[in-house]
Amino acid sequence: MEWKIDYLEKNGIVLVTTSGIAGWDESRKLTEEAIELGRSRGSNRFLVDNRNLKSTLPTLQVDMLPDMLKQAGLTGEDRMALVYESSSPLKDTHKFFRDVAFLASLQVKLFTEINEAIAWLTSKS
Repeated sequence: MEWKIDYLEKNGIVLVTTSGIAGWDESRKLTEEAIELGRSRGSNRFLVDNRNLKSTLPTLQVDMLPDMLKQAGLTGEDRMALVYESSSPLKDTHKFFRDVAFLASLQVKLFTEINEAIAWLTSKS
């Protein structure tokens, strides 16, 4: 898996853009880097653009992602917006992750449009 991490100064959002095939070790490293950047900028808003992700983790590992995110420093105060293609075969995996993240008291929401994700991340509610 490849990724790029940017900081959207105007909105105070950490933007992670992924591509390729997701793996556990890469996902952990990406998470640590994104959270470190967010903390250094005083941001708790994360936008993950998975539209170019070709394959994701197996279901068992997706189920373990919330614990990994928490170990990396993500808290219930943080917001994560995941953007994916509406026609993607990974749609069900993204929905499953959203559900297990909710059970772990993490704020994760799914979007198919970047602008809607940014609107949610920058909203007060």
